[in-house]
Amino acid sequence: RLLGAARQRAGSGGFVEYVFRHAARELFGITMPPEQALTYTRGRNDDFHEVVLERDGEVLLRFAVAYGFRNIQNVMQKLRRGKCPYQFVEIMACPGGCLNGGAQARTGLETSASRKKRLDAVDGAFHDVALRAPEENPFVQRMYNEFYGGAPFSDEARAALHTQYHVVPKMEVVAPERIGW
Repeated sequence: RLLGAARQRAGSGGFVEYVFRHAARELFGITMPPEQALTYTRGRNDDFHEVVLERDGEVLLRFAVAYGFRNIQNVMQKLRRGKCPYQFVEIMACPGGCLNGGAQARTGLETSASRKKRLDAVDGAFHDVALRAPEENPFVQRMYNEFYGGAPFSDEARAALHTQYHVVPKMEVVAPERIGW
């Protein structure tokens, strides 16, 4: 695994878990070792979970994992209304995350029980991989040293690997004649 930082809810790579641990360390000086499992709270269904970082009763971080279109729609509605309490949301269209995605090998004979057994086996194999944060990966370290000024936030790394949000005007406002109805 490239990220190699997650242990729970990692059917889609565990990116939320890595970003959560990294943000806790960088923003609040709270280090959570990879072997320390994060506590996820289940939402309305099995495909929505949140994880919260608190200190002295104050919520410092609130992240979510939303799999499936129903959960994505709920998050998007909260965003539009300005009522989304999360600083970060990992979104995957496939119910159950990518382990249950459309590219999985299936037979017409698969039952709900056999599908769960297959998903549990794949998830178990995923979690058997040794954990390592990306910044500890020798390949990543070599890439930074050789190409990006030796550090993740060097000028070279920022120019090549970082981006900034910018508003993209709607096509119909900029060039209404280019809309391909």
